[in-house]
Amino acid sequence: MQSTVGISLCNSWYCSWRGDIGSWDIAQSPLLICCVLVYSVNKFKLSLPVLALKMALSEQRANIKFCVLLQKSPCETLELLNQAYRDEAMKKSQVYEWHKRFREGRINIEDDDRSGRPSTATTDDNIERVRQVVRENRRITIDEIVSKVNLSHGSVHTILHDHLNMHRICLRMVPKMLTPEHKEQRMIMAGDLIDAADADPNFLQKIVTGDETWCFLYDPQTKRQCSEWKTKTSPRKEKFRLDKSKGKVMLEVFFDYKGLIHYEFITEGQTVTK
Repeated sequence: MQSTVGISLCNSWYCSWRGDIGSWDIAQSPLLICCVLVYSVNKFKLSLPVLALKMALSEQRANIKFCVLLQKSPCETLELLNQAYRDEAMKKSQVYEWHKRFREGRINIEDDDRSGRPSTATTDDNIERVRQVVRENRRITIDEIVSKVNLSHGSVHTILHDHLNMHRICLRMVPKMLTPEHKEQRMIMAGDLIDAADADPNFLQKIVTGDETWCFLYDPQTKRQCSEWKTKTSPRKEKFRLDKSKGKVMLEVFFDYKGLIHYEFITEGQTVTK
């Protein structure tokens, strides 16, 4: 047999929420009785597992008020809320605070308005001004925007991130910035290679290509390569910052479709020609 809790409603207005929670009809469930202090307005029953449904905080505050009317202590009220709402229940400090307010005569279950001056900087006009400034120069900094639109640093940051959904990112590096002429030449050469591959099935197997690179005497490990697993209590190891060695030698490699076919280290002073 599951334990039950009685809820007292101070007037029929509060009973207006009893019709349904989401799409569920409270009147069809068996365990909880709703009544007013003086006149019995309505009766319905509700099991505690149903109270585990996610409700708004205002409903939890209403339940705290009911417990105050039933002369439940703050500890008993907190226990009932934890049984009903489980993980969605209000924190202990909130329950005790609202229990104290209702015990002192508070009627309104809605939360108080927050103190402080409302934000006046994030207006539609200011948002549009920031948008135009960024459109004119995509590399502009927040400090430069602040000087142009005469807003605070925090207001500009909020407008950029929350209202304009903008984020500052680094440019994507590409091997080369080709001119239209270079792109056209590559298109022509690619077309010739496709035609040659269609005419000769073994064409790709005949291709031998090469490349060259500098090989340093030693390469220091990167920060990610030196990463280690550690617990929260174990100390973090340190590593001195190292540069690549000054000694280096050029390596030429040649390979075909099967893989590497030849490599050669170029001696110092030797000229590399095509």
